[in-house]
Order: sequence, then structure tokens, then C-alpha cells
Amino acid sequence: MAFLLYGDIMNTIYLYYLKHGHGITIQKAAELLIAKQKVRNGLPQQPDFSKWDTTNLTQLKELSYNLGFSVDEIHKVETDYAPQSKIRTYHLRNRVQISTETEYNTDEYVSLPYITVIYILKGKADFFTEEESMVLHEGDLLILPEHLPFRLFVTKDDIALNIVTGKDLFQQNFTGLLSDNAVLSDFFHRALFETNPEILRFYLPISEEILDIIRHLFIEFTMQKDFYIDVFLNYLQIFYAEIFRNGDAQPKHISRKDTSRVNLVSSLLMYIQANYRTVTLQELAEQFHYTPAYLSRLIHSETKMTLNELKTQLKMKTAKDLLHNTALTIEQISELSGYNSADHFTHIFKKETGIAPSLYRKQHVSSGLSN
Repeated sequence: MAFLLYGDIMNTIYLYYLKHGHGITIQKAAELLIAKQKVRNGLPQQPDFSKWDTTNLTQLKELSYNLGFSVDEIHKVETDYAPQSKIRTYHLRNRVQISTETEYNTDEYVSLPYITVIYILKGKADFFTEEESMVLHEGDLLILPEHLPFRLFVTKDDIALNIVTGKDLFQQNFTGLLSDNAVLSDFFHRALFETNPEILRFYLPISEEILDIIRHLFIEFTMQKDFYIDVFLNYLQIFYAEIFRNGDAQPKHISRKDTSRVNLVSSLLMYIQANYRTVTLQELAEQFHYTPAYLSRLIHSETKMTLNELKTQLKMKTAKDLLHNTALTIEQISELSGYNSADHFTHIFKKETGIAPSLYRKQHVSSGLSN
């Protein structure tokens, strides 16, 4: 069996870039290696990502370089190329995939019929669409809608991850996390799946927990044991959860200068979700550097609610969960839901639901909950 190592392909692309000032595709690099009889024979032994020391990012790149691809497999990757627009559409064999980004990419735009996550682990990356460009730094993460032409340029000094997921699998795992939050769920669904989908940008701090999730994703994808897609998706859902968890804590790190309105809205809604008990328009204005009036209009246009109405919805969601699943007193639930007075909480709860909190608990209490 004839195969090529990913590292050989990357080195060929690098040498071509040094000589010609631009990169080439993986398929073209493979053709050059075959012509020079640099093909390896035998069965490629995939690297063991379980041995990756996550404190050493260079080791991740070394393991990736040792990935083996059969020559036939490379030739079977289907691409459609539109010369005028320089857009090359790739049809991958896998519904899920994780890889380190190809270095010294060509000036062609790549179009993937998948939801694509790009995450910068080391260095930086130059990101381009047909309408805009931006520089991504360590911790920056993009979620791209399917069929969006883009280019990403990284060098040997950079490490960028590329995670692709079929649209149906992405919807199940990503939006499923938001099922209890209708405001965020609706927003992300519109942003990614409606007529004019947008790029979503986040800042996800690189941590030991994040790198461990990535390690498991590589293990499942490269080993492809029984049920690997299911296990891969489980780890991927944890990865998505970390995006929200860390984005809630540090939305101010999400750049707004070079991103579209959709990224401001996503940051804004996540901040409100994390601070709904006490947040005010003035606080949002100071956090996001826009006037209170502008943010008020933006919130209403996206959610059809005022900030106070949105806060009340989130407080009621918390209160209902606590009434349904805990034995806490009404006073305790009032405080945890963001109200200073149990009487005020009871008044608002009855206004929103039509019944008092105590009656709601009696009607909805879990069978296993002791009163």
C-alpha cells in the first residue's frame, strides 16, 4: 500500500511556498511527492494522540505530521473548482473531522458543506472571506456556516485547529445545549442556518481542560473504533459547552472592531445570560462601549423584548427550575432568582405565570422530592 505522511505533504507545500511565494493544495503536493518517488510503502501506523502531553503544543503538531494517508485516499477527495472566483469546494468522506490547519495555504477560497470550527492554539492566523479579513490570535475561535468561502493562512510557527461537522450533527449538539434558553437558541439558529448566515466569533481561553478535550477528539477521529462518531460528538458537545462557559465569563475579549453585528449580539446575549440577576443598560454600555439607547434598541430588535423583560424571563426560568427540583424555601429561591424581596418575587411570579410560587411547586414538584 502506498501512503504519504502529513508531515511530508506540509514540508512539500512549505518548500514550494519558499520558491514560488504561494502555496499549493494537498493534492498537488501529493502529486509532486509521487513524481519524486517519495511515497512510503506499507500500512500507515496512525500516531497515538493519547500520549500527547498537552503542555507541549509542538508535540501536537509532531503527532499530526505523523498521520498517514493512502495515496488512493488523497486522490479520492472530491473537489469542485471555480477558476473565476478561486473557490474550491471539498467533499470530505467523514461527517466529523478534526485536524491541524494546512500551512501556507493557496490563495484559493475553500468552501465546505459542513459547519466549520476554527480555533487558534498558538501564534496567529490570517482569515479571509470574499467580503472581509481579520487577524486571529491565540484563543480566538470562529464558527463558520456551511458553504461559506474562506481562506486561512498559517505558518510553521502557528497552530490552528479545524473541526468540521455535518449540519445535522452540529444542530443536535450545539443548539441542544441552548434548549433551556430560548433567547440564545433562537439567535444562534438564525445566525448559522437562515438565508444569510453569519460568522460567529468567540474568545475561548486555552486551558488544560480544553486541550484534554481536543486530545480525546483526535484519539477518536484517528483510531475510529466502534461508535467513534458518537464518542467524538460527546466530546465535541463538551467543547461547545466550554465556549459558552468561558464566553460568559469574558465576553469583553471578543473583538467587535473587525466583526459583524451578529458577534456583538452574541456577546451581548451571553453577558446578559451570565449576569441577568443584576445587569443594567448602563453596565452593558460600559462593558461593550455603546450607548444605552443603542443597546436597548439592539436587544429589542433581536429578542422582541426589552432588557427588563428579558431579565424577567431568565429569572422566571431559574425560579421554575428551583421550585421544580429543590426543597429550597420561597425566600431562598427569591434571592437566587435575583429578587431582594420574597413578596416582590411572588408578585412578579404570579403576574408572569398566573399562579403563586407555592402552588406552582405543588403542581410541578418532582415525585422524588421531599417536602
